[in-house]
Amino acid sequence: MPVLEAISIASSISKMIAAIWANGSRFLWSIAVASAAAAAVVGVGVYFDMPKAQPLWAEYGLILTLLAVVVAVFAAFKMRAERRNTGLALNADEQQSFWHHAKQPDGSIVTQLALNFHATNMNDGGSIHLSGVRLNWPWVSRKRILDARLMTEHPTQNMYSADYGIQAHKRRACTAHIMALGTIGGIGRKKPMRVSIGVQDHAGRWHKLVFRGLRDPSTRR
Repeated sequence: MPVLEAISIASSISKMIAAIWANGSRFLWSIAVASAAAAAVVGVGVYFDMPKAQPLWAEYGLILTLLAVVVAVFAAFKMRAERRNTGLALNADEQQSFWHHAKQPDGSIVTQLALNFHATNMNDGGSIHLSGVRLNWPWVSRKRILDARLMTEHPTQNMYSADYGIQAHKRRACTAHIMALGTIGGIGRKKPMRVSIGVQDHAGRWHKLVFRGLRDPSTRR
């Protein structure tokens, strides 16, 4: 392929990407997948010597392949930017957080995680409502999670509820409680535990928060 033609194709692709960039990563991914699928279909047609497949591949095969690859790269960057630009900052309060193994009357062991943190809404307008929490690490089967709840501080009172939101440019204290069946972290553990959770907002986006040195109060001196 002549250099000028290749440059022209690249220029057309870049203009197309710029035009659809504002529509988000999902739209970019859909274009990348559709282009790859179209190239694959034409390629299969060439492999099986289907009529008119070879001319189609000669004319559009490279364009579709380049489009799929380039758009996929831009979609990955866009998705990363969307995940970072959520307008929500989470800061762990490890001094007020802990984990503990509690023996139950039936002899079973339940691990309690009490996780306190602060959430700041950095958006210019609109509230953020934190709606859910999940344990990312240590990994635990969902069947072992007995309870997982998340509460946010009231805007003006010392009260916590799952119904309170965080107004624009405001910082609120939050608390997450997770109860899991079994001894997370190992039996007889005395060392601090690294705990990672996911916090979900009202838009369904998950935000990662890490507690790097969570301790059991019974082991503190």
